[in-house]
Amino acid sequence: MEPAQTQQLAQLLQAVRALQRSTERAIQTSSYEGIAAMTVNQYQALHGRISELLPDDFFIPTLKINPNTEDEAAERKAVTLVATAATQLESYLESMLPFPQRPQRGAVPPVPPVPPVPPAPPARPARPERPHRPHRFFTYVERPDDVEDESSDAGKSEIKRKLDARFAEEHAKRKNDEGNDDDFEFSFDFDREEWAAATEEFRREMRERARELRSMGRDLQEQILNMTRSTISRALSAIDFGQMREARMRGADLSGQAMANANFEDADLSGANLTDVDANHGNFRDAKLRGAVLQNANLSYAIFSDAVLDSANMHGANLSRASFDSAVMHGVNAGDVNAEYASFEDATLDNANFSSAVLTGAMFTDAALRSANFDAVQAGNSSFEDADATAVNFSGAELSNSVFQNAKLRSANLSGANLVNTSFEDAEAAGANFKGAQLSNAVFQNANLSGANLGGASMDGCSFEDANAGGANFEHAGLERAVFLSADLRDANLSEADLRGATFEDANLRGTVLTGANVDGATLPDGERCSSREDFRRFGARID
Repeated sequence: MEPAQTQQLAQLLQAVRALQRSTERAIQTSSYEGIAAMTVNQYQALHGRISELLPDDFFIPTLKINPNTEDEAAERKAVTLVATAATQLESYLESMLPFPQRPQRGAVPPVPPVPPVPPAPPARPARPERPHRPHRFFTYVERPDDVEDESSDAGKSEIKRKLDARFAEEHAKRKNDEGNDDDFEFSFDFDREEWAAATEEFRREMRERARELRSMGRDLQEQILNMTRSTISRALSAIDFGQMREARMRGADLSGQAMANANFEDADLSGANLTDVDANHGNFRDAKLRGAVLQNANLSYAIFSDAVLDSANMHGANLSRASFDSAVMHGVNAGDVNAEYASFEDATLDNANFSSAVLTGAMFTDAALRSANFDAVQAGNSSFEDADATAVNFSGAELSNSVFQNAKLRSANLSGANLVNTSFEDAEAAGANFKGAQLSNAVFQNANLSGANLGGASMDGCSFEDANAGGANFEHAGLERAVFLSADLRDANLSEADLRGATFEDANLRGTVLTGANVDGATLPDGERCSSREDFRRFGARID
């Protein structure tokens, strides 16, 4: 055996020993849930590495296992099987490696002839039965022996009747002798043939002792579990995470592990702890990660397509250029994440939290974002095309040069957001709030802005061609050189707005409020240049 091969086998032997010890502890404490699949995968990975180093070995293949871990009973069997196989593998590797041999024992002397067995001593006389000694809490009486057919119901009733009488007599005597006036409860055990009374004091003491024992048991079990987790964590360092496809690791603690290029495709990691893991370029396609913790994890370039991450905690994680296409992520916490150029196409992100996240260049095309929180995000050059962003909070967000074409933005909050050069073409934004937003050169062509609030927004150079802005609020808005070509502005409020150089050609201004608006150089619906606000009266606008 080559020295390099020997060194690798020695390292793998240490991992096998750690795995064997951890599974033994799990068996002793009946702690199978959540670790069965993990231990099976660890053993399979170690066995695979050893098989690669010893391809011609006849015995190693016989230790290959593939147990079922679908339910609690199967998990118990799987952990037991791993412990057995790991023990055999450990012993076999020890026999192969050049460890120091134990000193040879001397020759075994011949066994002397067995002397004849002496005759048995005479049997001792039977010890006379000792009467019950008085007990602090119990009173005993002997079972009557003059009842016929004791096994029948009638016989048992007769025994109980006679025992009642004897017990009452014995108990009265004990009360007189000891002055014991406790409240007794009576019971009879036909198997033990004893009739006893337990005082309330005794019951209180037994309950207190039981509580103490349970508390001690929980503390001991927690200590053992902590030792088991520590041992498993050390064993994980030798595992190839590239072979974890379909692994069942619910609730597993993988925090801090280095698992670049890991393959967890179709694995179950529900409730698992992946805090601070390095899983860049990892494959989590179709994986289940409900309630998993991925805080501060490095998941750059990772694939989570079609994965389930409901209520997962990804706060502070690095998701740059990761793919979450068609993933289900209800209520996920992605606050403060770095998701530059990440893809969430067709993902379900209802009620998700991306507060203060970096989403530059991210793709949310066709995504479901209902009631999600994107406040203060950095999401310039991102795409929300065809997304359902109903009631989403984009307040204070950086969304310049982004695309919301054909998006649903009903009742969305974009107040104070930077939306310069952003496209809302064909968007459904009825009732949306754009108050105080930066919208210079934004495009609302054919968009529905009915009832929307754009008060105080900066919208110079905006295009509202063919838009429906009926009942919308543009009060105090900056609309220099804005284009309202063929727009519907019925009952809209443009009072105190800056409309210098704006175009209203073919626009519907019936009921539009222009009180205090600056319309210098504006173009009227008939294509003529206006001379004053009075010119708008003949098109149904209100100027006072």
